[in-house]
Amino acid sequence: VRDVKYHVERTTARGRKLNVRTNINPDTLTEKILYSMGTGSWPAGQTGVSQVLDRTNLFSALSHLRRIKSPLAKKHSHLKARDVHGSHIGKICPSETPEGPEVGLTRYLAIMAKITLGRTRAWSGRKLDEIMQQGSKSASKKQ
Repeated sequence: VRDVKYHVERTTARGRKLNVRTNINPDTLTEKILYSMGTGSWPAGQTGVSQVLDRTNLFSALSHLRRIKSPLAKKHSHLKARDVHGSHIGKICPSETPEGPEVGLTRYLAIMAKITLGRTRAWSGRKLDEIMQQGSKSASKKQ
C-alpha cells in the first residue's frame, strides 16, 4: 500500500496522468494475495477469510463450497443472527447446521439454490413474464 501511495503521489506531483499499470507492481500484488490465501491472514487483522477446501470426497467438497460462514464471534450469543429467517426459504438449508457454538453461524445453501451474477431484477422479471406467457399459451393450445 505504501508503494502504491508513493507512486501515486509522485505521478500527481509531476502532473502526469494516473495509470494503474505503472503505479501498481503486479508481482507485489500477486505476492500479497498468494500470502493471504495461503495463511488465511488478511489485512486489518481479518482471519479465516480463506479456507482450505475439504476434498475428502466429492460430496464433502460440494458441501464445503456451499458453506456460508458468518463473521460473528462464536462465543457471543447473537440469538437473532442465529435464527432461521422466513426469507431463507429456498435459499438456506434449515436443517444442515453444525451443533455447538457455531449453530446458526455456519449455514449452507439449499440443494436447489443457485447463485447468479450480472442479472438485474428487471431482467429476471421480464424473463419470468415471458415464461409465464409461454406456459399459458401452450396450456390453451392443449385444451
